[in-house]
Amino acid sequence: MTDSFLTQLTEGFAQLLANEDTGFSWQADGVYADGETGIYVEVVPPDPDRVVVLTVTLLTADPTLANSAFNLQARTRASRDPREVYTMDDSIQDQLLGRYPITLANGVRVTTLKYVGGGSLGVDDNQRSQRSSNLQGVAYRPGPHRL
Repeated sequence: MTDSFLTQLTEGFAQLLANEDTGFSWQADGVYADGETGIYVEVVPPDPDRVVVLTVTLLTADPTLANSAFNLQARTRASRDPREVYTMDDSIQDQLLGRYPITLANGVRVTTLKYVGGGSLGVDDNQRSQRSSNLQGVAYRPGPHRL
């Protein structure tokens, strides 16, 4: 069984962020050492306080060409001080914007990516600040009927 396209795209972005000077770590199994700022896929864990959560959704797909538009949500959570999630969000945008086209480490080709909005998610039940940013892009996704 091969990984789904959504899995490949999400994990490709996670690996890209972990490979850069962001201070974030990526482990496919979601297990991180104490003190690491882990990148998680779609589900926000209850602990630790400081996390990055990536969620990818498909928006449109060309019926014959291998172009698939997607949304990437980068959600951050940290201490009560919102400036910490601002810094985390800036780091994500600094690494993701302006470098396309690019082939991610797992072979997924992303041709464009742009910031389309975001904002504060307030504080959670544990008084930790949260923020979300949304980016839209296009990836190359060939298939048996798409070139």
